[in-house]
Amino acid sequence: MVSLVLKTINQGGWWIMGPIVGASLVVWWLGLWKLYMLVRLSRARKRFLSLWDAEKKTIPACRPTGSDQYDRLCRYLHSGTVSAGAFPARFGEFLLETTVAMNAGFTTMAVWISVAPLLGLLGTVFGMVETFRVITIFGAGNPALTAEGISIALLTTEAGLTVAFPGMLLHTFITNRKNRLQRQLVSDGESLMRRMKTTIDERRQR
Repeated sequence: MVSLVLKTINQGGWWIMGPIVGASLVVWWLGLWKLYMLVRLSRARKRFLSLWDAEKKTIPACRPTGSDQYDRLCRYLHSGTVSAGAFPARFGEFLLETTVAMNAGFTTMAVWISVAPLLGLLGTVFGMVETFRVITIFGAGNPALTAEGISIALLTTEAGLTVAFPGMLLHTFITNRKNRLQRQLVSDGESLMRRMKTTIDERRQR
């Protein structure tokens, strides 16, 4: 398998196939890193929500969640200085900071996905130019002379599309996961606000 890949890269030309392979590595590295970060944040969210004491309607103690944003929010809720009026602004800061962290890297990933087929197109143009140059010099009577240029044109296009298509699927999958997590964070904020308002109202009645 590895020998076949190396042979294909060599036939297409390292000068263009190398950058295409590099674009593929960047896309998958960014994608898997973002997926790891989203999974980690999702687990931190579950740990944070598990700290809420339904009976006492508060967070009796803070434990590490695996997320700096959630740890700071936990310490704020545990401090005892929380009010129903101030909490929306504090949670808005948490949501903004978390959203910025979640969105980081998606634009770069999309750019590299777009670069791959463009590099393939560049190889296609070079291959066709090389083919016409050989035909101009030697004529079209010997197909073996034009095979190299045509091979470059086809292989680079194939490589660019091979990198871009799964990259787009990965980008879409991670984007959907990120959007779902963002909706859950907003829902968590609304739920916490209702809980805090209920707790404060009960304390006033006492």
